[in-house]
Amino acid sequence: MTEVHHQEAAARQATNAGDDAQPARVLAASVGHLLEDAERTHLGQLRQLRSRLQSAAFAWDNALLAHAVEVFLAASRELVFQPLRERCFWPRLTGATEAAARAFGRKYDEVLGAASRARHEFEMLSRDDRAHTSSARKLIVELDMEYRDLDREIDQGAEWLVELSYAIEKAQPLCALSARAMALSGRLKRARQASALARDITILGHNVLERRAVLLERVKIDLQGFDKVWLPRVANIRAKAADQRFPPPVLDKAREVHAELITRLELTSAACLALQMDEQAMARGLAMLRDCLEPGKPIAGSSAASRTRSGAG
Repeated sequence: MTEVHHQEAAARQATNAGDDAQPARVLAASVGHLLEDAERTHLGQLRQLRSRLQSAAFAWDNALLAHAVEVFLAASRELVFQPLRERCFWPRLTGATEAAARAFGRKYDEVLGAASRARHEFEMLSRDDRAHTSSARKLIVELDMEYRDLDREIDQGAEWLVELSYAIEKAQPLCALSARAMALSGRLKRARQASALARDITILGHNVLERRAVLLERVKIDLQGFDKVWLPRVANIRAKAADQRFPPPVLDKAREVHAELITRLELTSAACLALQMDEQAMARGLAMLRDCLEPGKPIAGSSAASRTRSGAG
């Protein structure tokens, strides 16, 4: 039996003995010792884990990849096939056919360049992804275990505070014990807030890691489709654009393949945005937890994940 449990038992014995003030004093001491222990161990651990997770989680930065995907998508949207369908005498006579072929070639080259940049950023991120993910996931698991242990201490402290409030009603004088109970309640509230923030950060952390894995898989599939399907189809159009020696069905198939590329890139762009939102929410949560763990800071009114859910709604 721990010291605080011995003190709780003493408080009950004092109550049974008819001492009105002693139970309140013992309970206040019990809650105080429990909070001191929680602040020294669990809150101290949360402080260390928060700092390490801040570094580990954001060492993996997908901003350059997200930008490359946007450039890839924008370049793909600007590549149009319709001018190549003009096969009548007048466009050939005025040189419009050659101009359309040159414009198509320029936009085609821009798509190739954008795809190359996206591939480079994908390879750079993929190279270190496993190490970063493993480190961040380990810290998230540790954070999850720590806040659960803290919750158990908080629940015990809250139970004793309820008993303390009943004991204070019977004790004389009331002022000193009431003031101490309020101070203990404030400390307990801060510990509970820290636990809630840590819980939300673990949820957001798992979401971030999952979205990162999804994003890398999407970009990988996009690039594979580009190499195996888009390039063979559209490169053929690029090579013959000047003399238009391709039948309409060939052009239509290339347009279809190109439209599929744009659709996939739009979904990948949406995945980048979803990841960015979760990363921002996680960063806010880590900042709120940092402030909560500093005694001089005011207690925040809401948790990071809660505000994210309300914003998403």
